[in-house]
Amino acid sequence: MIWHLTEEDMDNLSLEGKKHICNKVLEYASRLLWLEEIIIEFRDSGFFSTYNIDAIFEKEYFIIFVNENWLERAKFVEIVATVLHETRHAYQCAQVEFYENMEYQEPKEIVKQWKLDLENYVPPTGNEHNDMVYMKQSIEIDAVAFEMKIMKDLLDIDLNPHDMIAEDVEMVNIVINQQVLH
Repeated sequence: MIWHLTEEDMDNLSLEGKKHICNKVLEYASRLLWLEEIIIEFRDSGFFSTYNIDAIFEKEYFIIFVNENWLERAKFVEIVATVLHETRHAYQCAQVEFYENMEYQEPKEIVKQWKLDLENYVPPTGNEHNDMVYMKQSIEIDAVAFEMKIMKDLLDIDLNPHDMIAEDVEMVNIVINQQVLH
């Protein structure tokens, strides 16, 4: 990471600098989650189903697609949190798809719920009712809990989840690969 830069410098990085941060955060988060072979691809906003998508994990290809238009204007903290969140989705999918081969295995009942959520995923729409359903999905609650934990551990930044899911997020137990921290 580029810790020797000030917060203002980090927010004013070039697009290439921000892409570099995305890749470094992905690399770090992947190691924390015992993941391999997850990649990021950067795409114009026209690639996404709606213009306001920051990033999305595509489970069929294990690729995180990042919206370059969003990335150009995103702040450092937003970039890190978004990549952490999407990397957690990659982890959830890996737990569902490759459970027996995972170095760390989440409790089976959690993986079963993640599988249901992944199969019946409700994306955000901007519609208040649908977005409540979106936020209450176990995979979203878990991804928010992961991004909050790592943002606090890594950058000493406290993020606050939406009030609707705050209690659910507090109850999530995030296990990470402790060997990465040494």
